[in-house]
Amino acid sequence: MPVYNMEEYISSTIENWLKQSLIEKELVCIDDCSTDNTYAILCDFADKHPEVIVFRQPNNMGAGLARNKAIEMARGEYISILDADDMYEDVHSLKKIYDALNQDKCDVGSGLFSYYKGENRIELDRFRHLFSHGENIVDVDYKSFQEDYCYHSFIFRKEYLVGNGIFFPNLRRYQDPPFLVRALYYANCIRVVNVEFYGYKIGYKGLNLSYDIVRDLFEGFLMNLKFADDNGLEILIRKTVDRLNIEYWHVWSRAIHLIDNELLIQICKAEKIAKKHKLHIHLAGYFLYRQQDSEKFNMYDITMPYPIDDCSVDSYQAEDVLEHIEKSKIVSVINEIWRVLKPGGIFRLSLPDYNCFYMRQRCFTNDKKEPVFDPMGGGAFISGKVVDGGHLWFPVYSEVKKLLDETRFKKIIFYRYHLSDGSSISKEIDYSKGMVLRTKENDKRNLDLSIVVDCEK
Repeated sequence: MPVYNMEEYISSTIENWLKQSLIEKELVCIDDCSTDNTYAILCDFADKHPEVIVFRQPNNMGAGLARNKAIEMARGEYISILDADDMYEDVHSLKKIYDALNQDKCDVGSGLFSYYKGENRIELDRFRHLFSHGENIVDVDYKSFQEDYCYHSFIFRKEYLVGNGIFFPNLRRYQDPPFLVRALYYANCIRVVNVEFYGYKIGYKGLNLSYDIVRDLFEGFLMNLKFADDNGLEILIRKTVDRLNIEYWHVWSRAIHLIDNELLIQICKAEKIAKKHKLHIHLAGYFLYRQQDSEKFNMYDITMPYPIDDCSVDSYQAEDVLEHIEKSKIVSVINEIWRVLKPGGIFRLSLPDYNCFYMRQRCFTNDKKEPVFDPMGGGAFISGKVVDGGHLWFPVYSEVKKLLDETRFKKIIFYRYHLSDGSSISKEIDYSKGMVLRTKENDKRNLDLSIVVDCEK
């Protein structure tokens, strides 16, 4: 168990662990140089309970390396990784999973997993469906589910991890998905037991952005993309791209100022993998261009003229970008795209469609029921204004058509959009001209969430 400044939670977590009915067990606590009263609380438990082992790191090294230290120190045959503010739900869960694994030295075991947000308990349905016919133990193939999250809900044979060099990478953030993917992929067996196992608490943990955090986040994503690509894990590739584009978009939108050329090269490596699988990473198209015959990449404000010759670009795509630019600047931005495109070149534009009920219902609205802030679009709503990178306008078909009619593009084809009454218009899209994620073919919600339009020069 890695621990850092958790004095508010650590006592209840250890007391919960002590209630587990498994007789032969130990809790290895790695204090990562806490600055509050955490270490003293840990030492007090260790004095009273010999099965609680405490080690204090010489300096703060992050949760991943703290977990690696605990794996190194652990004397048990199997390892379960507990966070300092979480809990085991069933007092017999460790024993039941251990007994199931120990029958034939299975490498990995799991139980059922739930989230806690305040007093609300949310059951994750990853394995629950396996027990609908009364089974209590089921073996699963990693390729059937390709999970990258919730490493807490798995138990690992120590000899298997150490023998295969499977440890947490030295990343300050996103170190657990690369660990879990490899631990599950190489296992001789993954055995799931029908027991309520892990309770994960969410809702209060924040993310303080710095260059190192953003670098490590993206390095973790890239590690999993490379591994999935090398091993033919299509589900994991799509899942990782979705996490980059949707789950973590609010992070990237806040961290644009931290991205330098080194990170841009990493982003483009990830985009290269995504394109092989007909996917697209939004961040790769966020104000980037590649210089001729150079590995250097630059951030660029597209409201300014491009340092690119007329008629020099084959195609241009903007997905979920222009809504972050003031509406009054859109026509000039698109005319500049027209300038740099070659004759016959395509500008593929996709924007969130606020005539779609799904997009509209998640927005804050004014007295006229008009959207004024989309909390999923990044930024914040302060004193009646959207700030810090959120959606500055809320595209609908009629507005987008009017804006495009004012540009220099004359051949304009709309493929997807909703009308004001909520009805949808859908034409077949040639995705070889540019991947669009938020269409019913590619979005897990099976909805057209974007206005998709091609403009030909």
